[in-house]
Amino acid sequence: MRRFNIILVVDAAGENILMCRRVKPPYQGMYNLVGGKIEPGEDDLHAAYRELREETGVTAADVTIRHFVTFCYSEGCSGFPATELQAYVGRLRREVTLVEEKNPLLWMPLTEDFFDVDRFSGEGNIGHVLQSVQRYQPQLLEAREPSFTLAPLEEADLPLVAYYQRCDVESLRPMMAESAAQSHEGRYYEQFTIRVDGCIVGTASLYAHEDGTVSDGIEIYPPFRRCGFAAHALFLLADVARRCGYAALTAQVRTDNAASLALHRGSGFAEARTFVNRRGNKVCELVRALSVCHEMSLRPGPFAAIAEGRKRYELRLHDEKRCLIRVGDEIHFTRTTDGASIRTRVTSLHPFASFADLYAALPLTECGYTQESAATADPRDMEAYYPPEKQAQHGVLAISIKLIRLPIAALSGKLTVRELTQNDIPEMLRIARSNPLYYQHMRIQPTAENLVQAMQALPPRRTMADKHFFGWFDGGELVALMDIIIRHPEEDKAFIGWFIVDARRQGAGLGRALVADVLALLKAQGVQEVRLGRITGNPQSECFWQACGFADNGMSYDTEDYTVAVMAKRLMEKDGQA
Repeated sequence: MRRFNIILVVDAAGENILMCRRVKPPYQGMYNLVGGKIEPGEDDLHAAYRELREETGVTAADVTIRHFVTFCYSEGCSGFPATELQAYVGRLRREVTLVEEKNPLLWMPLTEDFFDVDRFSGEGNIGHVLQSVQRYQPQLLEAREPSFTLAPLEEADLPLVAYYQRCDVESLRPMMAESAAQSHEGRYYEQFTIRVDGCIVGTASLYAHEDGTVSDGIEIYPPFRRCGFAAHALFLLADVARRCGYAALTAQVRTDNAASLALHRGSGFAEARTFVNRRGNKVCELVRALSVCHEMSLRPGPFAAIAEGRKRYELRLHDEKRCLIRVGDEIHFTRTTDGASIRTRVTSLHPFASFADLYAALPLTECGYTQESAATADPRDMEAYYPPEKQAQHGVLAISIKLIRLPIAALSGKLTVRELTQNDIPEMLRIARSNPLYYQHMRIQPTAENLVQAMQALPPRRTMADKHFFGWFDGGELVALMDIIIRHPEEDKAFIGWFIVDARRQGAGLGRALVADVLALLKAQGVQEVRLGRITGNPQSECFWQACGFADNGMSYDTEDYTVAVMAKRLMEKDGQA
């Protein structure tokens, strides 16, 4: 059986119907609705959108069409082979510029007599469709804005996905099973269908990485491309990822894919780095932070407990302000005495009717109490901050938090990157001793003791939550290490306190490559400027950092043994642009 469609499109004013004048048989020279042939295996609704676009330039961004009726003609009826004719109806959201394919296009008033078989093709079908819609489903002729949704991939969706991926349904079942389990190789993974007014226009996916980020994947099917649907899907994916607790959404896009690069840049993604992937393709990694930052003040005691990792729950009223907090958001805590601050991420939210219920459910040693004070803790302690009537009005909230750290594992490639501990002191000492010129300018000799001091050194108003002391390993051998203080000397800046490479690995560009990776990571985290201090009598250090793009910023300070010149590299302009 041959299968066709016709699409009854009303203009934005609701006064005219889009028609074409046929240039070929059947019905040559007569007026008809636009439409065409449904390809074997093609989704019926997709075929209607495709034909509408091909014949008129009108897309799914301009109109939502819905199936209304199907006409079936047996062999020989009206002189044609067995035929199925599907009728779709929709009203334009806005005025459009028509693009003719073969048949001339025109608008005709709804008041025309579409039953006139001498002017209109279809043996009165056009009049029948219009009259039936007006009588039984007039809502189909109402203007409507599109509704965008994501839905988990289901069994019923597989034939459509298989059609566009040119594969069989069975080959998709393992993917669907992993999506249903939300797990691939032990990490969060989920496949979605992208729906516009219920019509599947493509697929999307989320896949988690070890560094706490999750990457997106979006495919829009051909009839719906260049309609802006990918941007809507990306927005919805970001919301899902944020509600799942992920701090950043990432994407790896081939550098020759201009459309995808523009999509991600326009959706708030920043370029982190460019590299050649395992398939030999040059790709750009883009990152978008997902969290919202909330500001809260804390007294020194609770502040220290959070900074030291002893306090995992922050207790507050569940009022209007706290109702805005979502899993994955940041909370920026400021110490009331001196303005020192720490950043945390919300990992879960626990509402209770009262502090009595909260105290009974949560470990108090993780709510700010010590082992000793927890034994005598009383929910009425909280009345000093929140009056009973306020507690009764809003309820209370325990906000589970963790300190924010840079995702340094993302720096791993050919070399593995991890935080260093005092167990790594022997390896650190080996690298330090391989660079005698560095220590000559510092006028000290490397020892285990001064390495421990370096691992613990902090500038004023910063905590160990801001310090990242990490190394690059080739196998089990440490080949380079770095010390970074984030949010120093200002909120949008970072400071490199120490960077040293094994002397055996120097001279081949490794140091510059590692610094470039770190700068890309910091930029992806929103750092706008990176600073460091160099000893003024060390020309090798000056040349190296200049080669990495740093320049003296005119600041310097003296120590007992040497003078330090401050160098800086701008990663982003003040408006956040690269």
